Amino acid sequence: MKRIALTALTLAVIMTFLFGDFSVADHLFFFRQTMMVQAKDKEKDEERTSPSLEETTVRLVELAKNDLKLHLDTINDHIDNAKEKLLDSIVTPEPSKEQRDEYVILASGDKGRIDENGNITVDYQGKKVIVEPACESHLTESSGVFYLGDQKETYYNLDMSVVVRVANESGIPGDFWEREDGCKMLGNFIMVAANYSVHPYGSLVKTSLGTGVVVDTGGFADYNSSQIDIAVNW
Repeated sequence: MKRIALTALTLAVIMTFLFGDFSVADHLFFFRQTMMVQAKDKEKDEERTSPSLEETTVRLVELAKNDLKLHLDTINDHIDNAKEKLLDSIVTPEPSKEQRDEYVILASGDKGRIDENGNITVDYQGKKVIVEPACESHLTESSGVFYLGDQKETYYNLDMSVVVRVANESGIPGDFWEREDGCKMLGNFIMVAANYSVHPYGSLVKTSLGTGVVVDTGGFADYNSSQIDIAVNW
C-alpha cells in the first residue's frame, strides 16, 4: 500500500509540473484510479501464482500417500522384528523318552515299542508291560518239565476256543494264534494255567518261553501253587 500511495503521489507531482494547476480533487481522483489499477494488477498476479483446487487436491493426495507409506513401512518393520524375536524364543524341546523309542510290529500284528533298554513293551489293560522273549534254556516237548527258579513249568495241549472266548468276554484283549515254536497265544502273550490265588486271572507271569497271561487253571494248582502249565500244540 505504501508503494501504491508513493506511486500515486509521484504521478500527481508530475501532473502538477506538466499541467500547472492541479486541484486537490484531481489529486484524489488520480490517486483512487491508481489504487484501483494496482489492486487489479495484484489480483491478476495472485491468480497466476495461486494453485487451482484440482492441483491442491492432487498435492494433498500425494502427501497422504507418502504419509501412509511411511506408516506402513514402520508397521512392517515392527512385524519383522516381532517375528525374529518369536523365532529366537522358540526352543526345540528334547524328544521325550516315548518319542525316542522305536516301534516294531509283533507276530500278533500289534505294534510294540522298543524302549531305550532294548525291551519290547506293549499296552496291556492301561499299562505298559514288557513282552519277555524265551530264555535260552526253556521248556521243551522232550524235557516235559522245566524249572524257572522255584517255578515248575509243564505243558498241555487242549482246545482253547472256550478259554479264548471267556478271556475276551472278561476284558482280556487279543486274538488266538500259534507261535512258530508251538506256543498257543492270546494277543502278545502265551496262554497259561496257574493257581489263581498266586497268579490272578488275567495277570501276566514270566515263563521260560516268554511272558504268559493267566487264563486257565487245573487240578495241579491244588498241590503245587507255584506251578505253571503252558498251552502248546505239542
